[in-house]
Amino acid sequence: MAMGATCPHCENKTFHDNGSICECSACGAVGWSWKKGVTNTGSGKGKQCPNCNNHTLHQVGRLAKGNSIRRCGICDYSLIEP
Repeated sequence: MAMGATCPHCENKTFHDNGSICECSACGAVGWSWKKGVTNTGSGKGKQCPNCNNHTLHQVGRLAKGNSIRRCGICDYSLIEP
């Protein structure tokens, strides 16, 4: 795998941009920028966003323990589901 940015958790150069989130391939840390839009969500309707009420709350990643990360493509609301 190509070298990534410096991970804010483990400080390895393994923090890779996966579209809507960045993930560390070494320690599993996940993060995203409020300035970067939501991409790579696939097609179809997402869940209803509690902030803007549009059906644009898509799963953009999954944590190691199985939690889903969702982001809204309209208002950038973020949700981590158990």
